[in-house]
Amino acid sequence: MANLHHERTALGIFVVEPSRAMCELLVALMPGIIALCYVWGWGIIINIAISVITAIVAEAFILRIRNIPVLPILQDYSAVVTAVLLAIALPPYLPWWIVSIASACAIVIAKQLYGGLGNNLFNPAMVGYAIAIVAYPLHLTLWPSDLLMTTRFEWQQAIDYAVNGANESHIVALTGATPLDLWRSDNTWQPHATNSVRHWNIINIGFALGGLWLLLRHLIQWHIPIAMLCTLAIMAIVLPDDLPSLSSLWLHLGCGATMLSAFYIATDPVTSPRHPYMKLLFGASIGLLVFVIRREGSYADGFAFAVLLMNLFVPLMNRYAK
Repeated sequence: MANLHHERTALGIFVVEPSRAMCELLVALMPGIIALCYVWGWGIIINIAISVITAIVAEAFILRIRNIPVLPILQDYSAVVTAVLLAIALPPYLPWWIVSIASACAIVIAKQLYGGLGNNLFNPAMVGYAIAIVAYPLHLTLWPSDLLMTTRFEWQQAIDYAVNGANESHIVALTGATPLDLWRSDNTWQPHATNSVRHWNIINIGFALGGLWLLLRHLIQWHIPIAMLCTLAIMAIVLPDDLPSLSSLWLHLGCGATMLSAFYIATDPVTSPRHPYMKLLFGASIGLLVFVIRREGSYADGFAFAVLLMNLFVPLMNRYAK
């Protein structure tokens, strides 16, 4: 990964210098981050700040232990990208220490213990998320409810909740189940019954716009996101589960971390297959696993576990394709 340069390979894959690719990915995330701030306020910015600071400190610490120059590695911005992806996948207004633990685990366990950028088997951001949701399942169900849209925390309040809000009844009163949670737990629930669906749609549209920009810039290929989204869409239409097919389709594509995972997480060049045909299989498998986890599993979304499970098969896919 560290030796990538800008060219078109024999497989048709466009690759660029890591630092430039990471910077452009951060730019592509901006519409989604702006949508998150519009819907939920400053909490997501606090998440990002805590996660990025922790990731940089953790990476610098491990590099010093390994006797590797710190500044050149930090300047590839891979730690920052991992931290930002993790932060926007977590609920806003989490206690700061949960965000820090997740970010440190992503860098130390999933990235540096494998040897650094280009050597990791699992997507670091998803490892951090998975650790957080397994260790603190209650906190990670506290997503903002419709009431938070009318409350509109100032940035001072957002910082206060990040530092002291773990036991505050106020923040609990302003959080609730996501549309995917309601779909799983209430057979009579309909997507039009809550504004949360519209808010999640705004967020996913923001990330989809950034993903389309990445495609136009040839920073990612179309195979994984299209295969994943198409598989998820087909499953939602064929097995709508007490919802009209179109409502089920819109729920699965427009809620949760669907677009974030399709364009930014599943397409990680290190932890995804290299061959186009294997990319299609990889993306379709993630889409299928996400639907199964959402419908039958213990977690409302399931993208982290779907991506991590398929990461296990990437070396085999690359070997088979070769």
